[in-house]
Amino acid sequence: MNNDIENRIERILIALRSDGQSTLVLRSLLGLAKKLKADVCGLFVEDADLLHVANMPFSREIVFPTATVRNLDSVAMLRQIRRHADNLRQVMINFAQISNVTCTFRTREGSVIESALTEAKDSQLIILLPDKYVSMNKIKADRLELIINPAVFFYDESAQSKKALHVIRSLIEDGELHNLKVFTSTTDAQFSVQQYLLPFSVQVDYQNIDQYSVDNIITRLARQKPGLMILPLEQELTTQGREIGRLLDQLGCILVLVR
Repeated sequence: MNNDIENRIERILIALRSDGQSTLVLRSLLGLAKKLKADVCGLFVEDADLLHVANMPFSREIVFPTATVRNLDSVAMLRQIRRHADNLRQVMINFAQISNVTCTFRTREGSVIESALTEAKDSQLIILLPDKYVSMNKIKADRLELIINPAVFFYDESAQSKKALHVIRSLIEDGELHNLKVFTSTTDAQFSVQQYLLPFSVQVDYQNIDQYSVDNIITRLARQKPGLMILPLEQELTTQGREIGRLLDQLGCILVLVR
């Protein structure tokens, strides 16, 4: 578990959405990449479903402040989305220079979750951002510390979950993470995490979870509103893009998938 070379994070993929919230956390996430000495790939996904709806004859938009109703212009919408992608690319380049992080940027049309899972074949971390954060405090936060606490982590003694501990240690050592909830399925797994976190000053709550599934996660966390969730990307989850999307929608937190 202490083999840093084996658990090293070499590349992080950050899936960026066509809204203003991506920019709010991008600098902090690049700061995390610097701590992990990892390269970053920014993936901007043009929402194909949104553009499809805009092309439908009954689609309308309300113009403020006049409150006039007009047909949706899919061409103008696509132009606006791509303009936002260009802005995010420049923001990412600027933040990467500040953090001294190597970064690349690409665009893709489709579903955010499916695109991220497809594009992240050579990445160890996949970071997904929610459509809406659960509180204005998270939206206005300048530091990652205010965004990610409390963090939730699922440890199952897999290679992915051991690698996730390496990420957690980096956040703790930098003072960003101080409230952690750990779910394990066995007593041995809980003991392993306890031994690993023993040298660090962090508040940890351990809970047992019987089944590692998206539905089970939502049931356990629906009322707790975590700021960050770290999941080992098991093989079965790679085919559950829709379920992962539901997880993001209902919990409204940053999701880190570890490969």
